[in-house]
Amino acid sequence: TLAGILNNVQHAVAEEWSRRLIEVQPEYFAHGVVSTQQLSEVNEAFLALVLSQVERGDLVGLYRVYYESTRQLLEADLQRAPSRPISLVGMHTSACISLNVIQEYLGPENGRLMVAYTKLSIQLMMLVGQAYTVTREAYLQRTFEQINTVSHELRTPLAHLFSYLKLLRAGEFGRVSPAQERVLGELIHEADEILLLLTGTLDLSRLDTG
Repeated sequence: TLAGILNNVQHAVAEEWSRRLIEVQPEYFAHGVVSTQQLSEVNEAFLALVLSQVERGDLVGLYRVYYESTRQLLEADLQRAPSRPISLVGMHTSACISLNVIQEYLGPENGRLMVAYTKLSIQLMMLVGQAYTVTREAYLQRTFEQINTVSHELRTPLAHLFSYLKLLRAGEFGRVSPAQERVLGELIHEADEILLLLTGTLDLSRLDTG
């Protein structure tokens, strides 16, 4: 069986898979976000998961666990590196590399097993696509809610500050020197720019919620 052949070489397959993936996508791994060892451990865990479920003949269980594991991986990646998240194209590339490595380990004499595993991989990649979409949407929604909350909290005190600065420049609290008036004018301009930014953020949030 596929599991019987690959069980003893899981670690070697995962290491080669990871090495080739880093070669193909150096821009993601160049920043030290994920080490080669960490990537190998993740890949080996996913390979072990697939092989154990296939060996049991529990494809329904495999789909469920694989989906949840992929979501956990994506969520952890977004928390660790939100500015450079794993891309769906990158995950597809990773799956293609793993297929190539496994094909080499299986050899030409196990062509029928390779065809079956390729079909299974296609189904798993569909689950990856679903997990990616759901995870990214949930992350963006949480981010928007946090920005929205901060914008609301900042806007009121900033509006008060803006008003008091205008009153100060107008001389409502005493005479203002030319130098003070110039400084107050700069502060009013900066406060106005921040208010515009916060208003724009809130408008984006309203558009996002319809």
